[in-house]
Formats: sequence, structure tokens, C-alpha cells
Amino acid sequence: MALGFLLAAGILLLGLMFVISAPERQVTPGEKALERGDLETAAALARSRIHDELPDAKVLFLTESELKRNLGQMIPTEPLRSLYLVEPQRRVLSNRPDFRWVTEQQDRLFELRLFAEDGKELWKRPVSGLRAEYPRSEQPLRAGETYAWSLVRGSMHRRGVFQIVDPEARQEIEDTAERLAELFAMSPPMRNFVLGSYFYGEGLYHRAIDHFEALNQQLDQPEIADGLGLLYARVGLVPRVQQLVGRASEAKASITNEGLRD
Repeated sequence: MALGFLLAAGILLLGLMFVISAPERQVTPGEKALERGDLETAAALARSRIHDELPDAKVLFLTESELKRNLGQMIPTEPLRSLYLVEPQRRVLSNRPDFRWVTEQQDRLFELRLFAEDGKELWKRPVSGLRAEYPRSEQPLRAGETYAWSLVRGSMHRRGVFQIVDPEARQEIEDTAERLAELFAMSPPMRNFVLGSYFYGEGLYHRAIDHFEALNQQLDQPEIADGLGLLYARVGLVPRVQQLVGRASEAKASITNEGLRD
């Protein structure tokens, strides 16, 4: 019994020593700016570091000025639809992309069709749910080519267009993204902010959305939500745009009103 007690005490002591010796993660100035919702400062700090370490990397940061410049595209003017195509759209790295869509319909059985740029139908498949993998039995898509895909059920029809990035550009994008991730590895929010902005500038909106979704979960700031809303506007997902966009202006109006009452 005494031996067991000493063994347990030794394990507890080692655990305490580990906790005491574990270094506390330092919050970077850029991360502090993001915590305040100050995207301009966070972007300026990131630009400076990227310029010093990776001068060839081109990042289009989703700052407040960038969001204002795209405000008209962020605010949906069209009525809600019963079906939205989410992915793939614009530019795609994989030559066997997944297909994703959003619908409020209870019946989620569709026919998925893929077309070449000249309009020739390449294949079609019955699908269900909200996602479908690229068929393994079909040939991979060709780099540099543009394709269209559609979901059809009865009179319901939606169509999306995308292009496969060529291998050389794909490798350059992946290499740059990896180096940016390493550069901002000590700050997960800054890493997501930088990578999301980088993929946004490359027209890879779904990759950008993944990082801004993570950033939005890490830091609950209206400005970050607006950035995510812009990305969803780029892929035409109106319901998500309506949920996200406008919180920053509402928060600022609330602060202004509070100041006037004081």
C-alpha cells in the first residue's frame, strides 16, 4: 500500500511540474487586434511580417475597407431560394471535387449533372442529401478546363460553374499556404485570418470560408462575421449572408446611441 501511495504521489508531482513548466502561449499584437475586431491593424501587422519573411506572397486581406468596397455584393437583394449550390464554384484545386448544396426541401433527391465548357454532358448521377463525392468510375477533370454542374428535380434546377487550377499554379498555392501557416503557427486566429484572406485573393472561396468559419468560432467579432458573410456572398449562399452580415454596423450604431444617451 505504501508503495502504491508513493507511486501515485510521484505521478501527481510530475504532473504538477509539467503544468508549472509549460510555457503560456503569448498572444501576438495581431491576435489582440483581431480580438478587438480591428481587421485593418491585424492586416497591417501581417503584411509587415509577410513582406519580411515571404516577400513573394500576395495576400488580399479581408479588412474593413475591403468589406465596405464589396458592401453591395454582401447585402442580398434576391428572395430566398429553395436550393443553393455551394461547392464547387469559381476556382477549384482538386480534379475530383466534392459537390455540396443547401436546401430546406424535405425531398433531397436530385439528379447531379456535369457538363464540359462546350455544353456537352459528361455524366449524370442520382444523389441525395446535401453532399456527393466525385464518382470514382468517372475520369478526373482536366486542369485549366472550365466545367458546369447542375442539380435537377422536376422543375427545380440550379447551375454552377468552376475551373480546375492547373498543376503548376496549384503547387504554388499549396506551397505558399503551407509557408504562411508556418509563419503564423503561434497564433491560430492570425493563421486563419491570413490563410482565409490568401485563399480569398486566389478565388478559392471555399478554402477561405473554412478558415473564416474557424476564425469566427475562435473570436466572436462582428467584423469577422462580415468577412465570412462576404465569402458566402461570393458563392451565392444568401441565407448565410443574411445571418452574418450587418452585425458590425449594428454594433457601432448601438455604441453611438449609448454615447448619445450618456
